[in-house]
Amino acid sequence: MKHLFFILFFSIIIKSISYGQNIHQRLDSLTMNFVKELQLENIDTICVYKDYCIGCGKFLKYQEDSITYYCFHDISIYIFWVNQGKTFINKKDNCFDYSTVEIGSTSLWNIFFTYENQIKMEKVKPFEYLVCKNKKKKVYSISIDHSRHLNFKIIVDKDIVTMNFDEFDLEKEDNGYLNINYSHNWNLKSKKIIDELKRLVSHIEDEKLFTKNRR
Repeated sequence: MKHLFFILFFSIIIKSISYGQNIHQRLDSLTMNFVKELQLENIDTICVYKDYCIGCGKFLKYQEDSITYYCFHDISIYIFWVNQGKTFINKKDNCFDYSTVEIGSTSLWNIFFTYENQIKMEKVKPFEYLVCKNKKKKVYSISIDHSRHLNFKIIVDKDIVTMNFDEFDLEKEDNGYLNINYSHNWNLKSKKIIDELKRLVSHIEDEKLFTKNRR
């Protein structure tokens, strides 16, 4: 019985991982196609922003025409772009198709183009702490399984700038261990981009400016 239990257990895990990977592949494909469509319309300034947590997905329950539907949601992708001096945003996830919303702010692009050269050279450092033993210093790193990830890719013509943030790397301490890279990560110019993306998305989501339709 034990052998049968473990076989079933690992089978479920493998199927879950495969299911999640397929969902992410489909979502990435949807996003890439959307970006290509923008580029065909001569849109040359685009930002793709991902907000997700590994292992934090959940099933959404919603009703449409008296029918109950369920959808697994674990990642949101937001696409920003500039057209004729105006900034727009669209959202992609596993469950719905969303409307495009105009944003009355150019702050995202102002930050990026102000610090573009610096951002291209930046690197987020992992959560690391220092231990002194026998007058010798050793550096250790920590990571966690279910951390939130915030990634952006900014496309300007054929130039692409990407940055990946694990929110745990922005923590000052964990269980008494001080993150020696805390100040470095918080002072990155690319973090200004992440903060502005979070602010813009939070406003749109809080105000429920997106309209959505079941895919």
